[in-house]
Amino acid sequence: MNMNYGRKIRILVGLLTVLILSTAAVAVAQEVQTWELISAYEAGIVEVTVRATPSLHQVSIWVRNDEGTPIEVEILPGTVFSTGDADYQRMGVIHHVVILLDAREEKEVLVPVACLDMDLEQPYDGMIFQGGIVPGISEAVSQLITLPEFQGLTFRIQQFALWTAITQPAAREDYPGLGLGADVIDVLVDYGLPEDIIAAFYYVPDVVYEMPLADLWFLELLFAEAGLPVEGADEFFVLFTTGWPTMQELEQIAHLLDLADIPLVGFVATAVGS
Repeated sequence: MNMNYGRKIRILVGLLTVLILSTAAVAVAQEVQTWELISAYEAGIVEVTVRATPSLHQVSIWVRNDEGTPIEVEILPGTVFSTGDADYQRMGVIHHVVILLDAREEKEVLVPVACLDMDLEQPYDGMIFQGGIVPGISEAVSQLITLPEFQGLTFRIQQFALWTAITQPAAREDYPGLGLGADVIDVLVDYGLPEDIIAAFYYVPDVVYEMPLADLWFLELLFAEAGLPVEGADEFFVLFTTGWPTMQELEQIAHLLDLADIPLVGFVATAVGS
């Protein structure tokens, strides 16, 4: 009886060993492999569809893992999506995005982007980027996007910086106008400036010339805290009537381009009276 008992113990231990080894083998087999989006797409690992959204700074990316094991897909800053239509802007990724996909899983995610061709139309909502995906527009622009200083700025300055690096506008008037951006407005509201007051500046921009100096200084302080530097009534008037970059934003952009070793010949921020 003791011999039978011992034999049963040995059998049980053997079965447990097999089970543990099998589990370990499965764990190794299921180890997540990381793929960069373009490499994964070109290797047939994933299916990808990129669509425009109503937002200037987001695209929707649908990704399906065609593998039988989990994978991690990286979308690197600087990655460029093209519609294939010469009338519409290309969109460039401005933040690092990671998508974890189980075997055969599909996901749709919003990816932060900026427009790259300031003289072209913004892709319309739902437009599919059929023109392909490339690693970047240039090494210099990719270097600009990955700068920690770039990553910490408002979307508005990031967008103007990219247009500046790619197109080199000769004058401030050559830039398309942009709104303040949700990131700036959220901070202004958090600091006690109501949205209806912000909107009122757009309807009656001349009011900045009638504000007491103390109030104007306080408004400058609020906007600086929100990441949008503005100095003086004239700059606020330009901001609210045209959406062009303020001279203070252009100074920040000049610093960014210098860090990225992008030439600044004739840059508008250095031109007196621009």
